[in-house]
Amino acid sequence: MIKRILVLSLAVIMIAALPLVVFAANQTTATTTLTYTVNEPPPLPPPPSATWEINIPATINLNMEQDILVTANHVSITEANRAVFVSLLGQTFDNQTVWLTNAGPDRIGVMFYFIHDNLGIVRVGSQSAGSTLPIAVFYDGDTTPSRGGLLRAVVSSEDVAAARSGTYSGTVHFNIWLGHI
Repeated sequence: MIKRILVLSLAVIMIAALPLVVFAANQTTATTTLTYTVNEPPPLPPPPSATWEINIPATINLNMEQDILVTANHVSITEANRAVFVSLLGQTFDNQTVWLTNAGPDRIGVMFYFIHDNLGIVRVGSQSAGSTLPIAVFYDGDTTPSRGGLLRAVVSSEDVAAARSGTYSGTVHFNIWLGHI
């Protein structure tokens, strides 16, 4: 009797595990919805020797302002000879330019510049500066950068003159890390 109940239970489980199939006679097209979930790995916590909260504007209307100011709410570093650095990631640039696009084929180029202590005015993404050169450096207790912190966006007037009317947008990627001075 126990064997029969076990066999019957196993048969019910096997039938329930079968995928649902929809049959339609004389159909010439069909669709299937596919799903796959990739779980995001947990973010790595900052080293215990430091905590920081860096402010970078989420949106900038380049018709109204050309400066991106990087500041901090707090920077706490307990290790000596360490600082929090901010740079633009290389994926931001194509030929030293960030491209703003719209729904059409037009695009407008934007170049970024900042003042470096040793190099003077530097075009971000240029070979002399590289894309990892920090644009801002924060030391323990800073809310304004000790070095850098101001990016100037320069929109290509040639691209604007050739572009159709509309709103253009693009993305700038920043990297923030704790490093040695």
